Amino acid sequence: MSNWLAKTLPYAFLLFTVGFGWFGLAPLVPSLMHLFNVSEAAVLVILSSAYGGAFIVVGLLSGWLSAKVSLKGTIYLAAVLSVVGLAIRVISPDYAIFLVASVIAALAYPIAMAPIGAVAVSIDKTKRQAVTGISLGGFFVGMAAGSLLNPFILKAVGLTNTFLVTAILGLIALIVILLGIGSYPSKYSQRSLRGVFKPGMVKNWYVGFVVPALTVMFGGIAVGMLEFHKFGALSIYYGGLFGSLAFIGSALGTIILPGLFEKYGKVKVGYIGISFLAFAAMLSMAYFVAYTADIAVLAASFFLYGIFADTYWSMSLEGVTNYVDNPAQAGFATSLMQVAGNFGVFIIPALVGPLFSENAGHYAAVAVAISSVLLFIAFVLSFFLKTEPEMPEVKDNGKKPTTAKTGK
Repeated sequence: MSNWLAKTLPYAFLLFTVGFGWFGLAPLVPSLMHLFNVSEAAVLVILSSAYGGAFIVVGLLSGWLSAKVSLKGTIYLAAVLSVVGLAIRVISPDYAIFLVASVIAALAYPIAMAPIGAVAVSIDKTKRQAVTGISLGGFFVGMAAGSLLNPFILKAVGLTNTFLVTAILGLIALIVILLGIGSYPSKYSQRSLRGVFKPGMVKNWYVGFVVPALTVMFGGIAVGMLEFHKFGALSIYYGGLFGSLAFIGSALGTIILPGLFEKYGKVKVGYIGISFLAFAAMLSMAYFVAYTADIAVLAASFFLYGIFADTYWSMSLEGVTNYVDNPAQAGFATSLMQVAGNFGVFIIPALVGPLFSENAGHYAAVAVAISSVLLFIAFVLSFFLKTEPEMPEVKDNGKKPTTAKTGK
């Protein structure tokens, strides 16, 4: 195993357990409603709002901590918070305690994820896209695994033990992190965050604003639209299947494609190609959700959208570090983009999603058009995303540039 991959896997496993702990809740909603005698909305606020809200509130703080205090310490903190929150969920006697525990666990998401740019630069400056892709791939695998496996775990061992399994995974991740990230830097010699923001970053931010939001929106409306198309009880099954396929596609795409484009020096080609394919997959997804609900086509569309759209997001996320000139700033740059992106998750699904089904689908054409325009703009921006890093030590295959003698 290559050295950079060995350094990446502990971090990727931590993100796997965060994703598992988050989306493992999705198939448990009815059981939680019954256990705590609360409404569906009360449970969904944990699933949808706790994690996204935590990122908006804590994301920038996490990027600041990784740059100004300690990158290694920030990741340790994320692993500890995850274990504590997931453990308290196991013994929660009522909804209020479960909510508090879920918020604690949710804090691990931004604290671990926000400084991903600093992690990639610290592990190998010439493998930044690969490191980021594999790390995010671990997160997506966790989300898919939680959504797919928890129904079976629930049936086999019951609700409390299902949460115990998740907590044990979190504990294993903490042990792996304690043993596996010793080579990560504690502090940087250059830790100034002055001038991190560059106007060009806004192009990358837009990708982060739109892509995850559309992923969440289509996953959220799938069941309702299938019910609108008269699929009855099968709507829940197929809706869950579509969401899982999207996450599996996201995992495969982010693990494989960014590293390949980086290895062969085709990052710009990657941006343009995958953003166009994401746009095509989204058109198919939007049309068939709105009008005909062909299950096979929708399954393929969700899967392909996951592969291409989230790979585009992953590459754009790492690409934002091209605007900074030292490793300490890289984590803060990615945290800025992710905070901006989570605003999209709050705004777009709430505004556009209801249009698909409002008034028996009369506004579906408007919803399809808005979704298409949003992602088409992201495709156009792919031609203009920065691919060359500011950090001098990253250029020329990681070799520091030499200064020519002038003779003076």
